[in-house]
Amino acid sequence: MGRLIDANSVYNAIQITTDNFGVAKRVVETNMLTMLSKIPTVEAIPKAEYEVRLKADMVAMLEELKLEFEEHEPKWAENEDQVIASNRTWEDFDDIIQQKINALKGG
Repeated sequence: MGRLIDANSVYNAIQITTDNFGVAKRVVETNMLTMLSKIPTVEAIPKAEYEVRLKADMVAMLEELKLEFEEHEPKWAENEDQVIASNRTWEDFDDIIQQKINALKGG
């Protein structure tokens, strides 16, 4: 996997490296800078912006889970003899969470 680097740092490194080339310095430097300018770039976002987006995604995911959990809150049914609540277990919630994980994994 590649890594992102600062283009200005590369330009400076090329200039420093070619300082010892004497007369050919300008030709070598120009060729290297031309090759560098032809290398495709990748889109990147600043770390702070990435972290903000990540937190927003996590909040949205947790809010979605909260809504699904609310759909499973106990329902009360009354008859003449007793009040009955539908019981939800951890497995009910675990299944919901696992479905979300599987969807994110693509499986």
